[in-house]
Amino acid sequence: MKSYTPITEATTYSYTSLCDAQFSRLSDAERYKYAVSCDCKAWSESELIMDCEFVASDPRAGNVTMSAHELASLRIPSETCKGIYDNKKNASMVGATADAWKTLDWSSCIWGGKVVCVDERGEDLSCHYFYHPFKYDLARVWEAVVRYLKPSRCLITNNAELDANVRQLDFHVRVRGRAAANWINADLPDTWQQKLHNELGLSFSSQRTDPGCSGTYNACQLPKEGCRCIEGRFNADAVGPSEEDVAWGYVTDFFVAAKEMKGNYSLFQALGYSPKSCKFECFNSKIRTISGYRKELIEYWGRANNSFKATPTFTNV
Repeated sequence: MKSYTPITEATTYSYTSLCDAQFSRLSDAERYKYAVSCDCKAWSESELIMDCEFVASDPRAGNVTMSAHELASLRIPSETCKGIYDNKKNASMVGATADAWKTLDWSSCIWGGKVVCVDERGEDLSCHYFYHPFKYDLARVWEAVVRYLKPSRCLITNNAELDANVRQLDFHVRVRGRAAANWINADLPDTWQQKLHNELGLSFSSQRTDPGCSGTYNACQLPKEGCRCIEGRFNADAVGPSEEDVAWGYVTDFFVAAKEMKGNYSLFQALGYSPKSCKFECFNSKIRTISGYRKELIEYWGRANNSFKATPTFTNV
């Protein structure tokens, strides 16, 4: 999924095309541009989401620093982003410092929202998702946007326009499909990538709550032994710096356990906030194990792949 877009700004070392650069020697800002230009594609600038190649993230528990690629995978294509900004540009924006998210009221965004930012001229617009149906919460996304894009001002807004629109179903299917493709290490040429995600997303969008693996836990003390879930949803309530109650927000991940979701939740590293309780919802198939489901997903992909007349690429299956 390579689209070679030359970047001509001053860099840490010279190269002809950003996509040919040595990634480890790029600055933070260049790493983000590399991910957007070289690893991700928007099939239309009016799409809801970009499709990105899978890049493994740092697996260390408690590592809540987002990579440039992780942030790029949340980027909203330009025309869609402009529409969001045009509807919200009269709203108050705050200075884009790493901890400015603490000054915002995100209570209307706990089921999903967007960080919308501009530079000092009100240009260089960017939008990124946070919370459900992604695994990244507000603090993580906000801090990553500030680190990689260095905007001047930002605001947050919820996903109400998705909730009131039939496009929400397509959106969630695409997110699920992207996770499924990564899980089975499936890849297709650019032309078929969006169809792949749609096919795989539809193939595992009918899971049910697993009561034996779900629960609410005081002080977020999760069971030592947790289930693995096809889809997991995690949220927490906390006490803030002024003793106020704070609903931190819902995040969603796939092929995951509660402990892993807790480890990636920024509440537990946020200074001044204390967790009160956590809720984990596990969604699994009632008729097959998770390993059996993976096998079925691979077979489903194989059938879809044949219909696309493309050659499969599998690793570590």
